[in-house]
Amino acid sequence: MKDVIDLRVSELLCSHLCHELVSPVGAISNGVEMIEEFDGDADADILALIRDSARITSLRLQFYRTAYGAAGAGSVRTDEDLRALADGLMQSGRSTINWTSDSLVSILNDDQIKLLLNLAPLGADTLPRGGELSVGVKDSGAGPALSVVATGEGARISAEVEEALRPEASIDLLTPRCIHAYYCQCLAARLGIRVQAAVRDDNCVEFSSIL
Repeated sequence: MKDVIDLRVSELLCSHLCHELVSPVGAISNGVEMIEEFDGDADADILALIRDSARITSLRLQFYRTAYGAAGAGSVRTDEDLRALADGLMQSGRSTINWTSDSLVSILNDDQIKLLLNLAPLGADTLPRGGELSVGVKDSGAGPALSVVATGEGARISAEVEEALRPEASIDLLTPRCIHAYYCQCLAARLGIRVQAAVRDDNCVEFSSIL
């Protein structure tokens, strides 16, 4: 894992980010086209589509500006800031977040907060039918650990993600579907730790990093 990442990793992260934004931006475009078709006369449903899609786009941009941006979690000053970013990302999906720890901003540094934020969508991606993410810091037995537990029907970790989480993962084998997992491991490596993934049962997956 390197602090200065390969150009291919940058390209894949861009692809992942565009994938996250293309759907709500496309919905806005469709709404505008529908208004044009009706000569500017928009009904409530069309306006609701545009409004909701614009809100989702804004929430995703705010999240990834912190999760992927150079400024990192420096703008996250309170637990309310942290929760608003992660909860906002989940609003357009089928999963919700249960925050299991308080005062996270006071006990974690910026890089640890950034890693915890990035683990949240990693957990959500294991829930094909949606579910709940339990997010916080727990006692792992070997010390405090960042923890995201994803619970929902059919929870699973793909083989691609498992491979991307290996510290020695080959960059050539990465894809837009697993680049986020690789990025999480890069963030962990910068902290001198690593992301562990475990399937707890048929409906539960956990990602954790011992601090």
